[in-house]
Order: sequence, then C-alpha cells, then structure tokens
Amino acid sequence: MRGEIPPHVVPEVDLERFNQFDIVFAGDLHAHENTQRNIVYPEIAQEAGIEGTVVIQAFVDKKGKVTDTVVLKGIPNTGLDEAAMTAIEKTKFKPAKQRDRAVGVWISIPVNFRLKG
Repeated sequence: MRGEIPPHVVPEVDLERFNQFDIVFAGDLHAHENTQRNIVYPEIAQEAGIEGTVVIQAFVDKKGKVTDTVVLKGIPNTGLDEAAMTAIEKTKFKPAKQRDRAVGVWISIPVNFRLKG
C-alpha cells in the first residue's frame, strides 16, 4: 500500500552523510526528518533486495517549496531515484535567508534505502 513502509524496510535520510557533500541548508534539519516520513520504498526494489544511497539536488524557493529536483547519484531502473525525488518534492522546508530575506537555494540530500536483516 502506498505511503506505508513494511516493517522489514528501513529507508532513511542519512543525516551523518551531509558532511560529505557541499550543502546549503534551506532551514533546519527538521525538514529532512519530514522527508523520511514521505519515503516509499519501491516494492520491486524490496523484492530484488536492492539497497543504496540516492543523492538528490533540490531547489527550495523562498517560500520553502521544492520546485525542481535532479538526481546527482542514483540507482537506475530500481524506482529508488523516483521514490527519493517524490519524497523530497513532498517536503516543506524552512526557507534559507540572506540578509534577513528568504531566498531560493539548491540543496543536496542523500537518501538511504536499506532493508532490515
């Protein structure tokens, strides 16, 4: 069922990996926790035992809405790229600020897809 993550699946936004990428944060990390709730692990990838990390670059506008996404590092033909993009597009971010004015920025978000043992 769409929107529900089976108990044997652990998709997650890997916050520790943020240090490995050049990132401009659009607000605080709370939005990234919301992204995790939006992730749907594709059934075909689950059945095939496919795991990995997808890195999505997203443009967050001055209202905190994601208006564009690009796969920086993906796992093609598994549905994981699309699942990560969809989750990020559904996430509302706190806008970045420059000189006390909200601005649009590009951010990079690594999304981990892992199956439980």
